[in-house]
Amino acid sequence: MTKLGKEVWLVVAAVMFLLSYLIDRLAGPVNISVKAPIAFLTSSFMLRTYPFTAAAIIIRSLAIFVSSMLIISLFERKYFSKAIFLLLAGVLAEFFALQQLATGFRVTTIQWTLSIAYGSLTLVLGIAWLILKGIWALLGGKEVPESSTRSTTEEKSVLEPPKEENS
Repeated sequence: MTKLGKEVWLVVAAVMFLLSYLIDRLAGPVNISVKAPIAFLTSSFMLRTYPFTAAAIIIRSLAIFVSSMLIISLFERKYFSKAIFLLLAGVLAEFFALQQLATGFRVTTIQWTLSIAYGSLTLVLGIAWLILKGIWALLGGKEVPESSTRSTTEEKSVLEPPKEENS
């Protein structure tokens, strides 16, 4: 099983942001009033009335999660530090969304505010994964070197050409 490169995840996140934007444009402007982020997803009336908006919010939330994990992956190891950073970023993003919904003051649209709220909640998965990797590293678990998981003819990244061997 090969790991997907960071470039692939970057493209996936960009496509998800673009798709959510296109769905928002197709759905048209919406005027949703919710007091808490969870109220939108738990309301069958909202989901039936705004299905395109719900799809765009969910896709954008996943794009926020993928983007956050991609940014975190730029730093090697330090799993617990990355988990703490994600926790702080997620809490601040959740506070931002809650305040936006509570006060009615709109720095971002309601779609983006809900996406930020749901995206920050999905960071719990990333935090759990990083903590598990950190525990594994502390217990002496050895990571498989990337070079042994790929064949010798495959390049490491699509942005780096394969190196020629001197015989």
